[in-house]
Amino acid sequence: MVYQLKVHVFEAKELEVGHKILKKSNPYVVLSLRGQTFTTPVVKNTLHPKFNQSYTFDVYDPTIDDIIVDVYDKGGKFGGKDRLIGRARILLKDLTMGETLEKWYSLMAAQHGDIRIALFAVDFGRAPKTTIKVPGIRNSDFVYPSYIAHEYTIDQAVNMSSPRTTSLM
Repeated sequence: MVYQLKVHVFEAKELEVGHKILKKSNPYVVLSLRGQTFTTPVVKNTLHPKFNQSYTFDVYDPTIDDIIVDVYDKGGKFGGKDRLIGRARILLKDLTMGETLEKWYSLMAAQHGDIRIALFAVDFGRAPKTTIKVPGIRNSDFVYPSYIAHEYTIDQAVNMSSPRTTSLM
């Protein structure tokens, strides 16, 4: 089965200097997951680039897959090579289905620098947490219907004429 992951690259901050004289970099980001690769445009002459780019990946095994985020400094126009500034690795197994995880990730292999990314697991991940809040009642005082507190088959739940209640605490 193939799942979908949406990724939004917002910005980076405090990147390492790529050009020693100008004290700036020309950063761009390469995202990769199982052979799929997306590259942001280069943002010139900054250590705090704003990318604001979105991409969608196919995910084949969210329990073991991860997304690699590489931040590069674009080489000069006179044949300079692109230089890896830093990398972040994000595990997909920790995502919650249908919820956006937005955070700053520190760049590994860099003296400093962070990147802000949002991940949205469209159709995979942990089940969202459900919280029942009743105004004026503490959760420990709330009496739950027994069909919520116990597992029943669909036939058993449908045939309950008057559900009993039980306290979970």
